Amino acid sequence: MAGLAFYLFCRKEGIPYFQRQLSDLVPTIQTSWTGQLTGAFPAFIHPFAFSLIGIGLSSNTRKSRVFICLIFFLLNILFEIGQKYKIIFIKLIPQWFSSIPILENTRDFFLKGTFAVEDVIGITLGSLSAFACAEIISIKKDCNERA
Repeated sequence: MAGLAFYLFCRKEGIPYFQRQLSDLVPTIQTSWTGQLTGAFPAFIHPFAFSLIGIGLSSNTRKSRVFICLIFFLLNILFEIGQKYKIIFIKLIPQWFSSIPILENTRDFFLKGTFAVEDVIGITLGSLSAFACAEIISIKKDCNERA
């Protein structure tokens, strides 16, 4: 919910895909602290949220939790690296992406995006935090089942 609220109210208009669709309905809030969060928070929240969703849907073991967090870590790092080496990544994007909703912005993501070390740190912390949360929940679940 925090990620959704952030995207709806704090992100500059036109950056996230769905915000463009909702820009007339949802006012954007810009303050000094939301401006500072704009870069790092999404880099943290993406691997964190998607890892927890993946774990919640399909994970029963520590090994599978590590694997899911690692997958989302690598996907996010790949997209971040793609912003640094945009020319290479743009050549890998098929032309037919431009005719599919949501995928149509893939090329712009790399062209307009900027590589940032802060994002790499956010991705790393988001992935590690998701794993830590999943482990804590797993331990509590095991304790409750034994009681």
